[in-house]
Amino acid sequence: WNIIGADDCDIEGKQSYEYATPYEVVYDCMEVFDVRFVWKTRTKQLIVRIPNKITPAGKYISDQLNLKALTFQGSSMSFATRLYAYGKDGLSIASENDGKPYVENNAYSDKVIVAYWSDERYTIAKNLKEAAEKKLDALSVPTRSYECSVKDLAKQTAKYDILSIGMHDKMTLISSERKMRVVYSVVKYTEYPDN
Repeated sequence: WNIIGADDCDIEGKQSYEYATPYEVVYDCMEVFDVRFVWKTRTKQLIVRIPNKITPAGKYISDQLNLKALTFQGSSMSFATRLYAYGKDGLSIASENDGKPYVENNAYSDKVIVAYWSDERYTIAKNLKEAAEKKLDALSVPTRSYECSVKDLAKQTAKYDILSIGMHDKMTLISSERKMRVVYSVVKYTEYPDN
């Protein structure tokens, strides 16, 4: 197997595993190092993608060109603007955060909505604070997902190669009917080769 893209990973230290299967190690890497994998079994390639390093490349899905249908799902069940974070043995981020045991993100809402998070893997307050800020970035906006049915024009003609759709690509979703323009990542892609 060839591993592509692992050189871009920022790995500080090593994780040790005792009695773990290769499957468990690979999927633990997704959580610990915040990476995603694209498996290409025919060519025996594993492509490592780092979501926060993937930038929009001008690719878009538009109801005026390649979008056939759009459905939307949203949830605010895990929404929070303030996160209290604790590590191993009650470790707090207060020493790294001006005495406050919490981080805040009011980019979406001014309301104070509190959540608590504990992760025994953290033994250093600075690392815990960085992880808490990253976690709160995700929690501080309501969860939204879009399911799009698209014509993959890039597979029909080379003229539209710029619009090719791949796993974890950042795509701009444009809907003139709903008056929206948002950038989202492709997290699931289903092909119907007979159609």
